[in-house]
This record gives sequence, C-alpha cells and structure tokens, in this order.
Amino acid sequence: MAEDAACEKVAPAQLNLAQAMERALQCGPEFQTFRWQYEGQLADAKILKQRPNPNFSYGVSMLNLHPSQYPENRSRMETGTRIDQLFELGGKGKYKIRAADALEVAAQYDLKFNEKLALVKVQHAYFDLLAATQRNQDLRDLSQLNIRAKEVAEIRHRAGDISQFEYQRLLIDIQRTQNDLELAQIELVKNQTQFAQLLAYQKGLESLQLAKNWPTPMQSWPALDYEKLLQRSDLQALRQKTISAENQRLVGRALKIPDPTIGLQYNHQPVTGLANNGTINTYSIGVSIPLFVRHAYQGEARKAEVEYYQARDQQLRAERDALQVVLEQEKILKANQARHIRLQEDILPAAEHAAKSAEYAYQKGAIQLLDLLDTRRTLRIVRSEAAQIQAEYAKSQVLYRLLIEVEDLKP
Repeated sequence: MAEDAACEKVAPAQLNLAQAMERALQCGPEFQTFRWQYEGQLADAKILKQRPNPNFSYGVSMLNLHPSQYPENRSRMETGTRIDQLFELGGKGKYKIRAADALEVAAQYDLKFNEKLALVKVQHAYFDLLAATQRNQDLRDLSQLNIRAKEVAEIRHRAGDISQFEYQRLLIDIQRTQNDLELAQIELVKNQTQFAQLLAYQKGLESLQLAKNWPTPMQSWPALDYEKLLQRSDLQALRQKTISAENQRLVGRALKIPDPTIGLQYNHQPVTGLANNGTINTYSIGVSIPLFVRHAYQGEARKAEVEYYQARDQQLRAERDALQVVLEQEKILKANQARHIRLQEDILPAAEHAAKSAEYAYQKGAIQLLDLLDTRRTLRIVRSEAAQIQAEYAKSQVLYRLLIEVEDLKP
C-alpha cells in the first residue's frame, strides 16, 4: 500500500488523464482494497496447502520423591516422550494443493481485471467531470449573453418596440437559464467529489483544470474472436475458481476415508537400588482411527458439491453471455459515435451560427424577441447534449476496450 506521505492530499492546478490514472494506481482506495483482497486470497491458498503438523507430548507417569523408603529397583521418575502425526488418506493433500494452486492463479486474474475495471471507472469520472465543466462554462456564457440581451430588451421595452408580454418572456427565459446554471454547478460539485474520492484528494478540486484528453474516435472495430474473448482475465479467473472448487469437491468425497494418527513414544525409566540395575528405556507405537459412528462428514461433502456446481454455473453463464455483452456494448459505442459526430459536425455549429445571427438581428430589430428566445433555448439544449454525448461516447469506448481486453488502457 502506498504511504500517506507519498500521496498528496491537495489536487494540483492541472491534471491530464494519464496522470489521473497513475495517481489512482498509487493512491486510489479501490486499488488498495483490491491488493489487500489479493493478499487475502493468497493467504487462503497458503492455508489450504498446509499439511497437518505433528503433535509433541511429554509426560511423567510416576514421580517418587523418596525412592529410598521403597523396595529397590523402584524408579525415582518415569517419563514418556511422544510424537503423533495425522496422515491424510484418499488423496486429500494432493487435491488441496491443486485447489490452492488454482486459487492463486484465479487471484492473479482477479487482481488484473479489477485494476483494469477500476481504471475504467477513473476514466469515466474524468470524462464526466470534463463534461460537467463544459456544461457549466456554456451556461455561464449564455448567462452573459442574457445580461446583454436584457439591457437591449429594457431599452426597446421603454421605447415601446416590444410588449410587456415579450419582455416578461425574456425575463422568464433568463431565470430558467440561471436555474440551469445552478443545477450544473451542483452537478459539477458532485462530479468533483466523486473524482476526488477515486484519487484520494481532499481539497483543491475547485481550481483543478483537466486536460481535454478525449479518446481518439475509433475508425474501425476489431473482429470479435469468441475463443480469444474467452481468454479475458475475468473469465480466466472464473475457470480457475471452478478448478479449485472441483478439487475441493474431491476433498469432500475423500472425507469418507478415515485419516489415521500414528504415534511413536519413548519411555525413560531410571532405576535405583543395586548397581547392576540400570536405566530401562522402552519404545511403543500406536495407531488411532476415527470411528464414523455419528457422521461421516456428509455435510462437508455435500457443501463442497454445491459450491462446485455454483462455481461451474457462474463460469458457464459468464462465458455464454460474454459475446452478447460485447456485441451490445459495440452497438452502444457505434450509436454514441454517430450521435457525437452529428452533434459536433452538424447540429452544434448550426445552432451556434443561428444563435449569433439571432442576437445580431434582434439588436437591429429585425426579428421578434420570441424568435431570439427560441434560438437561445435551442443552443442551450444542443450544448448540453453535446457535452453529455461526448462524455458518453468516451465512456462507452473505454468500456468496450475493457470488454475486448485491449491491453493499452492507459492513454
């Protein structure tokens, strides 16, 4: 985990997308969570690989504090040292090691995909903040136009060139624009907060200037190879989890085979009395086997079976749906691209040109106030849509790249 000292709490004055992603990798709380989860999965795998430890025991079977008061050959103290070892039969140890190995590989794939998914989330937040900033600026510009239009309208109203009704309509439109601006400011604050949380910034987002690193429009889409798609990291992780669950199922089935415990004991008996009476040392060996009288681990075996089928079902369902999800996202991406092109190349320039012409014509008295309000309302809507669709197109492109697992997620 990155040290707090290495992660500045104050956002810089300027930030581009590559820097934001690098910051998220180093300091983002989600990335730290994923890494701790990965370490936890590795620990679980290590626990699963561990084989039973032997038990050591030492005991005194007889303690004689006054051996001289008893007949000769009576020992002062007899001791026993014993080691017991549990032996797993039925291949339990082998299956556990295989299950643990699969869990380790699954953990690596999970970490890889989760980090990519988190980077996509950072990029989405970046584009949302860019769009919110643009909408806020557009509405500010319209508010400035409204101030000038109001001044002209007041002069024409006093001169009797426009009616009270038209003048009131202008004031209402100005208030609606102001309301839209305040809503845009609230939305901007929300996006700033979300972005700050993803990058672990505590302050400075109000003055942060984001570089307009919109992704390059995709001119063509790669041909979808279903077999290659199945090698995606999240699907690989699910397959490894199924392998692990399958081996755990074999462990559960092997539980019906009892595991014996073999013990080896050394007995030490020092002898007192005559000189020719030496110390007696003896050895003993014992075997203990559990008796399946009340149960034979049927519950554990059944649980392992269910967990295997759950893992297998999740894997097969994800593999079955993977191609359809990509095809759906491709359609969304193409639709957003078409909308983005139309707005940027046709609709937005036309709306801005119409608005400028209307402003000039209104100042010269060539058009009515209602015509001016209509063109302004259209411009406000088009600008808002343009900012929104630009963000949606960028977000859908990034998500599509993730689903087909394009490695260069970084810009």
